[in-house]
Amino acid sequence: MINNIRLTLCTTVMNRLDYLKITLPQNIIDNIGCINKLEFLILDYSSSDGLRDWLYPNYDDMLSDGTMSYYRIENKSSYNHSHAKNQAFKLAKGQIVCNIDADNFTGPHFAEYLIDQFDVKESIFLSTTSRTFLSSKTKDWITGGSDILGKIAVRKSDFLRVRGYDEDFTGYGFEDADLINRLELLGLRRIVMDDHKFRNALPHEDSLRKTDRIKSDVYIKQKTFYETYYLVLRDDNSLVSAAMINTATLHATNKSRLTNPIETQFEYDVREESVCTGFWQDMDEGTLFVNKLSLPSQMYLKTSFGLESSNFHRPTEFLHHIKNEKMAQEIIMFHETITNRRKMMQNYHFNTIQVNTKNWLSDTPTH
Repeated sequence: MINNIRLTLCTTVMNRLDYLKITLPQNIIDNIGCINKLEFLILDYSSSDGLRDWLYPNYDDMLSDGTMSYYRIENKSSYNHSHAKNQAFKLAKGQIVCNIDADNFTGPHFAEYLIDQFDVKESIFLSTTSRTFLSSKTKDWITGGSDILGKIAVRKSDFLRVRGYDEDFTGYGFEDADLINRLELLGLRRIVMDDHKFRNALPHEDSLRKTDRIKSDVYIKQKTFYETYYLVLRDDNSLVSAAMINTATLHATNKSRLTNPIETQFEYDVREESVCTGFWQDMDEGTLFVNKLSLPSQMYLKTSFGLESSNFHRPTEFLHHIKNEKMAQEIIMFHETITNRRKMMQNYHFNTIQVNTKNWLSDTPTH
């Protein structure tokens, strides 16, 4: 075992072995000069693609001498970014911890660069973005590709002080931005990793960001030129619905606003009062029972094109079934992202530095 670990590069992965086969060997080569101060930590979040069977034969020496660690969390049906990263950071042996997504390259001499930064500077953390996530300028949304936003390095002691990533975040998006906000609220200074060699990742489509194995059916209704209602029915019989709004054209008084929208902090949002959760159930004779918590239940007639609902108080309502899988996934990801973004803004506005419960450290995976 090596006794002088200064830095742990944490990679959490769920069924991304194809990426890891490309990035991990290169990341080891790029940091071989600092190997005696380094730990590569792989956290397997219930992968079913043979990750462990590939890792051990290929990296038995590193796993034996402590330069690589492998942990596995069992029985997870979907990938939770915050929970997975928290587990990895808590298990890390290094005084400095850095998240490296499975599709990310560290770049040459990355470990040496990080250790040097923390050796000479106090009260810092490092990120790939200079973005102020509460900025009113949409053009400042990201500096650099979104695929590298998760590359954040921090002293483990500071990470524990803020209690890690917020595990109220689910699905995809904004858990990294929220951590950046809270580290700055803690009083740490952000250093931007702006060297191009540290900012590379394997390109992939957004469809591969899907984190949930549970199948969902998506239905929508276009209400106005700026508002679309969506209903997501999951195979576990849970549901979520909301009204998506285009804030740039929300208050348009003429058609020119549709082609020249007003400048807004975020172009899209949901009406807060419209967000509902609940459950659904198939009934006899092609009908669907939908129960949204705190709202009256509804019955829909299932058709080949969607869901039809009628009552005595309003005209017939029709929800179109989105059969294009890519489009349906985009709506699901939109809901996850918006929900997380609103949670991020809530944490920021209330100056929330510590998240999760006080006993969050006790939740650890098996080796």
